[in-house]
Amino acid sequence: MTDGYLTGRTIFCIGMTQFINWGITFYMPGVFGSAIMLDTGWSPVVTFSGLTIAMLVMGLVSPLAGALIARTGGRTMMMAGTFAIIIGCFLMAFTHSTTSWVAVWPLMGAGMRLALYDAAFALLVETAGAGARRAITLVTLLGGLASVAFWPAGAALLHITDWRHAIIVYGCAGIVSLLFCPPFRQGIGVNLPLPGSPLFRRSEQQKTEKHSSAACGTPR
Repeated sequence: MTDGYLTGRTIFCIGMTQFINWGITFYMPGVFGSAIMLDTGWSPVVTFSGLTIAMLVMGLVSPLAGALIARTGGRTMMMAGTFAIIIGCFLMAFTHSTTSWVAVWPLMGAGMRLALYDAAFALLVETAGAGARRAITLVTLLGGLASVAFWPAGAALLHITDWRHAIIVYGCAGIVSLLFCPPFRQGIGVNLPLPGSPLFRRSEQQKTEKHSSAACGTPR
C-alpha cells in the first residue's frame, strides 16, 4: 500500500462512481415511485419495499463484502458491484409483477454494498494509505450531491419518457460509472512523494532498511 497522495483526477473519477451509483440506486425509488404506482397499480408498500429489501441485504452481506474487498481489493469489488447494479436496473425495467419487482432488489442490494462507499474508501486507502483522508472527504461530498442532481434529472426523464425507459437510462448511467474505474487499475493517478519531502525521506529510509536487511540475510 502506497503511503502517498492522490491526484485530483483520480479522486474525481472515484467520486463520480459514487455520484452516479448513489443516484441510480438509493434515490431511484423516490424519483420514479409515483410513476411506477400509477402505471402498475402497485401499492406504495410494494413499490418502496424494494429499497428496504436492498438495505437489508446490504447489512446481511457486509461481512462477506468486507472479506472480498480485503482479498481482492476495493477496485475489483467496486466494478463488480456496479455491474450488478447495471443488471438490476435493466431487469427492473422489464418487471411486470410484484414478485419480479421485489426479486430484483436483493441483487441491487448486493451491488450497492460493493459499489458504494465501502469499496471506494478501500480503493482510496489501498492506493494512498494515510494520504487518503482528504480524498475520502471529497468523494463523500460528491456522493452526497447525487440527491441534488438525480431528483431533477429523474423528474426530467419522466417528462420525456415512461419510468421503464427512464430506469434503462439509469442502467446506462451505471455503465458510465463503470468506465470511470479502469483508468486507474494500474495505479494511474497516484502522485509519488516529492524529493526532499517527509514522505520521500521515509520511503527512501524504508527502502534502505529493506536492502540492508536483505544484504545481511535478516528477514523483515
